Amino acid sequence: MSEVITELKIAVVEEIVFSGSAFAVTKDGDGIFINSRIVDKLGLKPGDSIQAYIVPNYPDKADQIKYRAMRASLVSQVNPVEEGLHKIAGNGSLPSRITRLLKEDEALWTLSEICEELAESEQDVYTALATLPNVQSTKAYYIL
Repeated sequence: MSEVITELKIAVVEEIVFSGSAFAVTKDGDGIFINSRIVDKLGLKPGDSIQAYIVPNYPDKADQIKYRAMRASLVSQVNPVEEGLHKIAGNGSLPSRITRLLKEDEALWTLSEICEELAESEQDVYTALATLPNVQSTKAYYIL
């Protein structure tokens, strides 16, 4: 019988996905899967800090996300008034989601296409794009 080693780590929630589960990242950059039961119980949102008891993820998932949370508690929650500022400053998930989108699909994207894909407002996406140093833009379309 193999022994499962549980570690206690602090992490920041990066993203809540359609299924209700979430993904967090440690200060070392390791990913943690959080099931929807934990997300619902804690009322997690992107930018929240958690303390998670983690174990190595299942072998077929470990190459993408190193850990999974067995239990977790809330360390700090993003203030709804400041949530937009956290996203724009890079502490939340919007800049990382934009970067991931642009890396995964190397097509040319318009601002409205990025907004639609990420379900975010044009102002938030525009501001977040301005904080990403390697993103380049061109005037692609002219209309009357």
